[in-house]
Amino acid sequence: MRIPLQALSATILAIATLGPAFSQPADAPYGSAKFEPYRDIDSVKQLRMVWDFNFADPKAIGIAFNNLNALLRATAEFGPHEIDPIRVVIVSHGPEVVVFDKKNYGKYKEIVDRAAAFSAQGVKFEICRNAAAAQGIAPGDLHGFVTVVPAGPHALAYWQAKGYALNAVGATMPIPPVTELNKADIRKTAAAADGLVTTPSKYSVAETIDRFESGVRSAGNFQTFARIDFQAFAATQGGKVRPSQLSIFGGGRALQPLLPANPKAAIDLPLKVLAWEDESGKVWVTYNTGEYLRNRHPIKGNDDVLKRMTDVTESLVRRAVE
Repeated sequence: MRIPLQALSATILAIATLGPAFSQPADAPYGSAKFEPYRDIDSVKQLRMVWDFNFADPKAIGIAFNNLNALLRATAEFGPHEIDPIRVVIVSHGPEVVVFDKKNYGKYKEIVDRAAAFSAQGVKFEICRNAAAAQGIAPGDLHGFVTVVPAGPHALAYWQAKGYALNAVGATMPIPPVTELNKADIRKTAAAADGLVTTPSKYSVAETIDRFESGVRSAGNFQTFARIDFQAFAATQGGKVRPSQLSIFGGGRALQPLLPANPKAAIDLPLKVLAWEDESGKVWVTYNTGEYLRNRHPIKGNDDVLKRMTDVTESLVRRAVE
């Protein structure tokens, strides 16, 4: 039987093409992989990614940074070859927010220094205001290369709407802002349902209140109305309690818009700050939030006043305990 020359050539070509597969050992029947960058990468012009950080263990950021570094290096080497080839936004809204708190720099120095270096390369770092607040962190407590945004999910939705691809590395499971792995690093416990906020102090009860009232006097338009030493009072009655002191303070500005329409709100005014010592000897400071006053009485139309009350109290307490 004669085989047409054209068919024979096609058969030889097919065998030559598949030949390596026939020569592979039994444990590698599919041949070998090959490296191949994206040939049309420059048609993309710019890569855009928003990275979701929400890690139970704050140190997991270090692993994520390895991936980020790989992304930046691959872009530099393989493209897109443009003036601005890649933009990356990292949105942190979980327990790992403590890494960016300036007071924890010594503990997380290596991670923070890497983050600052990435920032210098153009990576944008955003911190969820709610997660930070739940950990007692104010915007001024964070390193200067980060930006505080209204909420983590809001930021993720915003950047995706602007065409950024989502890297959901931190979105596998909802994680509360305070866990066993970061609770030693937070500035305070989260505000409870009753509107109380509690912050640790490194000073004694008396020193803490002294420092707090000194801050009140220097704030301007504020004054201290009374100071109650519960331990001293109990001693006069033959009782014994752990150190606990209450400072009653205010500035009067909050009374004008709140009391005319909500006279019962006076039961919670002026503002109060309590310093107390627990069973282990650790000192804490507790105060009410403006949100508590609004929900309890209720108060409408004065959100700015109530927010200012919370912000002022938080600021004075923070200065007293640090």
